[in-house]
Amino acid sequence: MARKNDDGYWIDAGGNAIPPKYIKDIDKRRDALVTKLYAGALKLNGSMVSFRAQLDDMVTAYIAELAKNVDIPATWKGNLTLTGFSVTLQVEIDVKDYITFDERLNIAKSLIDKYLIKKCDEAGCDALRSVIHEAFNMDKKGKINRYMLRRLMRTNIKDQDWVTAMEMIRDAEQAVSSKQYVMFRYRANTQADWQTLSLNFASL
Repeated sequence: MARKNDDGYWIDAGGNAIPPKYIKDIDKRRDALVTKLYAGALKLNGSMVSFRAQLDDMVTAYIAELAKNVDIPATWKGNLTLTGFSVTLQVEIDVKDYITFDERLNIAKSLIDKYLIKKCDEAGCDALRSVIHEAFNMDKKGKINRYMLRRLMRTNIKDQDWVTAMEMIRDAEQAVSSKQYVMFRYRANTQADWQTLSLNFASL
């Protein structure tokens, strides 16, 4: 609905009050359409938010009941797949953590460079340098390559500088936030491919 002042004048994008008689019919019809569509979307959004809360409660209660039956703590944190009896309906819940690294990562990189200076003439140094470069080479969003960091930490190097650097990388890692993704899948029968029901719960 167009913004109007107390006199019924329409307020345009510049904040100017325009008498209704100067508003074109097409502008009025467009405004009415946008207002109606937005109202419908707002109502749907409210329903999705409500259902999302119900989903969390229902799954948590289900997991708690299972844990109770086997006398273990209900420690569900969001990653699971629930499949219906006919194996044609499926709900997948996936929690993704957003990871960052504190200032200890820079110190770890200095220790790694120190190790390379000591060992650069050893066989395999070039390959190791390549992994190090990939690990610390930030992407367009300024994020460290966590996969390559994991490769570094799996490297069997006993040098104390290296060992200390790997420990500092582990300690520097921090989960700053997490987001839960919910996917609903269906298929006509067990031979058919899974199809995804299009619902974007991640932003709710």
